[in-house]
Amino acid sequence: MHDRLNLEQNEYQIPSKVSELWITNSKMWDTNKIITLFGQQTLNILLQIHPIAGNGPDILCWKPASNGICSSKSAYRVLATEETMTRPQAGVPLQVVQILRGVWADKTIQPRVKTFAWRLLRLALGTASRVHRIISAINENCSRCGNLEDEKHLFFECSYARAVWFASSIGLRTDALSSSGCGIHTQIATILQQGQSQASAGMIFSIMWCLWKSRNDHRFNNKDWPIARVLHEAKAIDRAYNMGLEEDAISDHNHRIIPNANCVNTGATVPTNEHMQEGPRIFCDASVGLQETSPGRDQTGVEILILTQPVCSFCSAFFSGGNITGLGTLGG
Repeated sequence: MHDRLNLEQNEYQIPSKVSELWITNSKMWDTNKIITLFGQQTLNILLQIHPIAGNGPDILCWKPASNGICSSKSAYRVLATEETMTRPQAGVPLQVVQILRGVWADKTIQPRVKTFAWRLLRLALGTASRVHRIISAINENCSRCGNLEDEKHLFFECSYARAVWFASSIGLRTDALSSSGCGIHTQIATILQQGQSQASAGMIFSIMWCLWKSRNDHRFNNKDWPIARVLHEAKAIDRAYNMGLEEDAISDHNHRIIPNANCVNTGATVPTNEHMQEGPRIFCDASVGLQETSPGRDQTGVEILILTQPVCSFCSAFFSGGNITGLGTLGG
């Protein structure tokens, strides 16, 4: 608005607040004042803005931040996001950015698989052809079939990779994928767009991760992985992390730790009563006397402790007043 301010007029003072553009004691725009100060075009824009009817104090609210406060950090994030959406990094296709953004936001994918996906899509993987450009002594051909080894060949065109994809739960025929020179991300995007339940980003990159490990073992250790091993490891990597997250969630919900004054160790914590088990409990321990601690004496000892009342199954503490049924020590 300052660019449209008419500095040659002498009828009105230059306003410092929005309220000075209203009619006195109201919240209606003073059309004559606005036209004189800023012109008709500014008036047309301001008439589309409806002032709030309340009389409370004005506050500044920064919507991109949860607390409503604008900071340099939140402003940078907004600008960076807009820049990435409108103009990706130089040399990085927008489709690559979209795939990586989805992978990085997927909490079910293991961090090491995410790192592998980033290296793969950003063309930072040490394939034979890429390393050969730096070290000419490195053979640039595939160790299995002898063709030029780049990302496309390694993960989709090699007969070994084709057999792995076809035998996988996705049942993919890689020869049906696009073979354009746009990059390996076009094949990955095509698989993701097929909409199959098994063709998740986690499973796709887990298979590719295991193909990469199999390639390294074959190239450097002369070990040939069976196709079943590649698929079993990929399936285990994809499912194990999900199961671990589910178990952690269940454990956090069920294993609620609360203080208990009856615990032997002062200040210790024990689980809730649902984790306390009835019946006798037997504890045993053993020790060995070493030469450093007992010169000239090699001794071993076994101790058995039997408790006849409930004990904490997590920290092995027993309640005060517990009955000790048997206690024995053996030495030799």
